[in-house]
Amino acid sequence: DPTLCVVLPDRVIRHRDHWYMDAKTVTGLAQQFQDWDAPVVLVAEPADADADAVPGPTWTQVSGLGSQCRLVASRDPGRVIAEESPDVWTALLAPRYLPLLEARLPGHCVPYAEYDLRNRLRYSLEGVGSPLRRARITAGAWSRELRLRRAVRRSVGLQCNGGVAFAAYGALQPRSMMFYDSRVFRESLAQGPRPLTGTLSLAFSGRLIQQKGFADALAAFAEARRRGLDAVLHVFGDGDQRDMIPDHDPHVEYHGLVSYEQDWVRFMTEEVDALLIPHRQGDPSCTYLEGMGCALPFVSYDNDTARHLVTVSHAGWTAPLGDVRGLAERLLRLQGEPGALAAAQDAALAFARQHTFETEYARRAEHLRSCGRGR
Repeated sequence: DPTLCVVLPDRVIRHRDHWYMDAKTVTGLAQQFQDWDAPVVLVAEPADADADAVPGPTWTQVSGLGSQCRLVASRDPGRVIAEESPDVWTALLAPRYLPLLEARLPGHCVPYAEYDLRNRLRYSLEGVGSPLRRARITAGAWSRELRLRRAVRRSVGLQCNGGVAFAAYGALQPRSMMFYDSRVFRESLAQGPRPLTGTLSLAFSGRLIQQKGFADALAAFAEARRRGLDAVLHVFGDGDQRDMIPDHDPHVEYHGLVSYEQDWVRFMTEEVDALLIPHRQGDPSCTYLEGMGCALPFVSYDNDTARHLVTVSHAGWTAPLGDVRGLAERLLRLQGEPGALAAAQDAALAFARQHTFETEYARRAEHLRSCGRGR
């Protein structure tokens, strides 16, 4: 295998002589490079000591990555790549990494893309009312987008997380590939959908923030309940909209942050019928695929990622962006059409079986090996 340098977008925290990182990232890295037989250098930016002195509940110690993997905490990944001189190096295709992607560094560059211009702009313009400021933000985004596209053309390969990124950048690079990122391991796949009962069991999972549509999920659920929906909504996650969860409502149950491997998968597989995740932005959230691994279809807004997944998996439904009543109507139809819900559950699990973590990362690893051999 080629020597490899991976620039991680996650920060690391130094605590009591150990490095800590988001648990989801550590789990993925441990699996991704367990069979890589050449040195792998992972570069991550260290967090400010006074900002994050103690790791949060979703962080874990960086360990179990294999003897071939080495973590380097640095705010200058370009310097690390220059010193290590790997055969292949990879970093996120994003404006923050433009100086790195444009630099003349040793080895073959294989960036990976997650967001397109449309979704980056939607995020940047959220809450910006001034027309002049919106115009400036848009002009700056377009300028950086052109530079990102030049970087893709100069690279040796490209990996795209999901159909949205692939549609935006795949044609720019002959050696491009698409994958679906998630923590859906073969051993954690549901054996099949749970039997449907009279009461519909729904779940929202993720950050409880505006961009993830948490307030809209609560509003849609409340509207559907007013119109006769017999259901309960389970809420997983945390965020600045947590206080919006109604007090003393037996139909809304808050679970907070839980372990993905130990608690989340088991609960979703055994207790939930579908996800209600009306994301307002089309980022390639893992929640879609991880829900499918538990045989759960999803109800979401018609964002770019949800639209793509509905097309390729037939395991979800969407409502127009901001249409809370449309979401509520979709929930009522789930209750009234149990056959359609059961078919979508089967489709969700079938899609997850095709795109397990092992399958997707084996494809990514082979792609990196190919790129390491040059053009």
